[in-house]
Amino acid sequence: MKNIIFVNLFLSLMLPLHSFSQWQLIQEFKGTTFNDVQFLNNDTGFFAGQNGSGLGVIYHTQDGGITWDSLILETYHLNSIHFPCPDTGYTCGYSHTIYKTVNGGDLWFRIDTPTFVLSYDFKSIIFIDGNHGYITQDGYLFHTFDGGLQWSADTFNSGGRRMAYRDSVLGCVSAGAYIGIIRDQGSSFTLYKAASDASLLSLDIIGKDQYITGGIGWDGTMNYGVTSLSVDGGINWQMNTFYGIKGVTDITFVNDTIGYFCAYPYYYEQHIWKTIDGGSSWHPQSVDVPPQYNITPLLCISCPSDTVCYASGYFGTIYKTVNGGGPLLSIISNNNSSNDINVQLSPNPARDFVTIRITEPAAEEIQVFVSDCTGRIVLRSVIPKGETTCELGLGRIRAGVYFVRVSGSLSQRVMKLVKE
Repeated sequence: MKNIIFVNLFLSLMLPLHSFSQWQLIQEFKGTTFNDVQFLNNDTGFFAGQNGSGLGVIYHTQDGGITWDSLILETYHLNSIHFPCPDTGYTCGYSHTIYKTVNGGDLWFRIDTPTFVLSYDFKSIIFIDGNHGYITQDGYLFHTFDGGLQWSADTFNSGGRRMAYRDSVLGCVSAGAYIGIIRDQGSSFTLYKAASDASLLSLDIIGKDQYITGGIGWDGTMNYGVTSLSVDGGINWQMNTFYGIKGVTDITFVNDTIGYFCAYPYYYEQHIWKTIDGGSSWHPQSVDVPPQYNITPLLCISCPSDTVCYASGYFGTIYKTVNGGGPLLSIISNNNSSNDINVQLSPNPARDFVTIRITEPAAEEIQVFVSDCTGRIVLRSVIPKGETTCELGLGRIRAGVYFVRVSGSLSQRVMKLVKE
């Protein structure tokens, strides 16, 4: 297998990151989907996924994304990659495949797979050190203490789609709304029910007894994004819902207060979100997404420091921030918050018209957009400065679910509207 070096000098010269405020597109590998990412420091990182033919690929940079090495493995779809130390790394994916490197990613070799696996592919892999690791598939968890030479099945049946590890605590999410927490190398296990019946896709362990998950909710008419936060070891959970996105695909924290998640958006400016209060509230980030990818999901995110983060997903687009995501935008959520624009829609559901009302006279002209589930804007209006309402006629749009976005220069809010 041959290494190919991609040089991104044009983007690095024409779009210096420090001249922009938030997330910038630094590379695009068309035809590639990246399912997971890990950066070991601000400059050195790995993306794992598949190319246009479905073959597993790994992309590696050592200079912050200016140049890239690529490697095609003899397998399909790599779902996860993890380096417990700079030299030793593991990746896994379809066809029960596990690959390992011991030289920092220059060469990868296939290692034996557990003989008792039950489904077709592995979802996630994490190694605590060079020898002690875990791997999941839907409903099952396997562990090894010898670098993958031998594997044992976890009797807790706690496997799932994603794992996270911090301070001797391993967490994993299952296909339902359950989170398994394993402590002290498997000596204790607890299964928790998250705050909603969402299908969980991701999680992180923020600190001692602090867990957070992300996933997809369903209200009977549409999908929406969900985070569930526990600060008491899983006993109680706080749920946040996000109707501007279809789901929270990956979530990561850089310390006990600052975290990010990436998402499957319904429309632009919903791809990456940030929290500065430990996950209680979330703020959208401004991302330099090309128009053709406005509603394309990002699937993975990694933050090696509190200033530098990388994210990617479909079409091989890689985004980077060098200033911690820049200044916060306002919260966009269906939850009430003191930082939200307080908006009411009446009536809702609506047939002929809807009135958008804010509680305080507008200090500036407020933009109002109505979008369908593909992200296409179908109606628009404004609330003039000094006013509190505007009315939209709905006669030209079909019955269905829409999003009303009320946006000022420093704050905005999204709410769901049902047209009968």
